[in-house]
Amino acid sequence: MTGQLEGEVNNGGHHQFFWNSDGALNAETLEDLRYIKADAFADIFAGALDVYGKYDYQKEKQEAGRDWEAFSEAYREGRLEEYDDRFYDESEKQSLSNLLARHILDNRELYLKRTP
Repeated sequence: MTGQLEGEVNNGGHHQFFWNSDGALNAETLEDLRYIKADAFADIFAGALDVYGKYDYQKEKQEAGRDWEAFSEAYREGRLEEYDDRFYDESEKQSLSNLLARHILDNRELYLKRTP
């Protein structure tokens, strides 16, 4: 989920992540960020989740259909702009992909398939 979050936010911000994922794996995404010790990104995502929780994304998406203007309303509101900016600033220091790679390298034993 960290890769999905990074791709969506880099492409269209947290709004795009929540819109495209329907919020289905929000708790798991936060858990994954914490698990790989991407603490700054976890804090940013937790704040974005708080904002997400104030809106009915499912209803907005259903009502919007394929209308670009309806989808874009959250951007015009600046709904998640603070968290997007923080994400991009943090990404300049260290990318989420690099943090995930570091976690995997530091914990190889968790990811290696052992053959009998």
